[in-house]
Amino acid sequence: KADGTANFNSRYPMIRHYSRAAYLKSNKPKYCVECGYSTHFDVCHIKDIKSFPSDTLISKINSLTNLIALCKNHHWELDHGYLQLN
Repeated sequence: KADGTANFNSRYPMIRHYSRAAYLKSNKPKYCVECGYSTHFDVCHIKDIKSFPSDTLISKINSLTNLIALCKNHHWELDHGYLQLN
């Protein structure tokens, strides 16, 4: 697209990959912070990737202050507005 969104959208997989790598290297909890489930967790963006301008650096989007561990159910609830984080 001429507005640059197609290029930004193509960055999503890379942004998600680097967010997980950064999170796993951090000292942040390695379990769902809502329910404690630890067999598997998603690394979630507190502020949605789509809400950042297309020229935002990946390092800002993937700042540890913008990442949280959630189980699949709580991740879905966050993405659909059913879960409010403190």
